Amino acid sequence: MGCRGIRIPGRNNCLAHLAPAHRTAYLGTLSAGADIDHRSTPFTHRLLAELLNALRDQTTSLPIIDRARFDGARFDGEADFADATFNGPAEFDGALFTDYGRFKAAHFESTSSFAGVQFSEASFENAVFVSATRFMHAKFQYDSRFMRAQFSDLAIFVMARFGGVVSFEGSVFTEARFSGTRFENIADFSNATFSRTSNLGPFVCASLVYLEGAVFEAPVTLEIAASTVYCAGTRWEHRAELRLRYADLDLRYAVLSAPTAVTFHAVP
Repeated sequence: MGCRGIRIPGRNNCLAHLAPAHRTAYLGTLSAGADIDHRSTPFTHRLLAELLNALRDQTTSLPIIDRARFDGARFDGEADFADATFNGPAEFDGALFTDYGRFKAAHFESTSSFAGVQFSEASFENAVFVSATRFMHAKFQYDSRFMRAQFSDLAIFVMARFGGVVSFEGSVFTEARFSGTRFENIADFSNATFSRTSNLGPFVCASLVYLEGAVFEAPVTLEIAASTVYCAGTRWEHRAELRLRYADLDLRYAVLSAPTAVTFHAVP
């Protein structure tokens, strides 16, 4: 009663509320490369592990999914998608991760969408995004790790929030970690908020980095190699240093509330 989870075909309940025998039967129908639809389903760490175990490739022992629909799902406990391959669209719009969302070294071969997702803590280290990906309106309460991730198409972080409300006394220090990240197309952080990020980068972008309207609420150093960095209307509420390589820089209407330096990054 009251569960919004999508029903399993042929059953009246979502995966979380199936009788054990019915759940076992359903998982037995899955194999590597299957489509799955578990929108609005509540997952525990154990239930997600059971689902992903049913999707593991017999040769590599790694999960392989075609289209994955987790829109509105709730993940209680660690949600471990590390090393998973998503061959079709991966849809997590509006999902809630109350603990650690692990997508380390995951491969997204098609489009992926995390719009409006709420993460307690997230790791996308070494993840590969072949097609466009969206993190617009996503919220990362604590650390968000994208170190050495590769984005081959559009990477959209419009209106994302990295870190909770700033409190320099008694607050957990949080970071948006993009060290070694590679963007081969546009990296769009327009109107994003960085609450406790002290270093953004170093990362490289073969195209444009948009920081228009973004807000940096703590002292920060940006290290970026890119074609162009757009900071029109960007607001820095504390000291900032922009260490850039190659890039044209647009600072029209930017708000600089403290001493700000723009320097040339002399080494790759």
